[in-house]
Amino acid sequence: MLPEYFWPPVGIANYANDGQSSASFYGPGVLWSSVKSHWTAGDWVLFQFGYGEGSASDAAVQANLAQYVADAQAAGVNAVLIPPAARVTSIPIADQTNLHAVASQQAAALANPPVPFIDLTSLSTTWYNGVVRCTS
Repeated sequence: MLPEYFWPPVGIANYANDGQSSASFYGPGVLWSSVKSHWTAGDWVLFQFGYGEGSASDAAVQANLAQYVADAQAAGVNAVLIPPAARVTSIPIADQTNLHAVASQQAAALANPPVPFIDLTSLSTTWYNGVVRCTS
């Protein structure tokens, strides 16, 4: 839906690939290299990992995100880290730590210079819980 909010000369390219983790997207395939081959200094890249992390630790996800940010910054590209929207498996929303929002926040804060962080996990959890209260 993001392209609906932007007009030329801004262009939006979505390189998401279902099932990829922060490790596998960066890995030996063409996904990350394809992103890097299309960017230009001054571009913006929004990183959102969390759904495909499986049993990865926060430390591993944070390290992976830090590498993405470092690559972007080295190319003069502006990075933003955004953990995914909450998974609605129950209301109220259950524990969402498996989405690694803390790892994303730490990677954003520890980048040099720090990069923006939008806590979509927390925002969506609050929103979902509020919608249910309003309708019940």
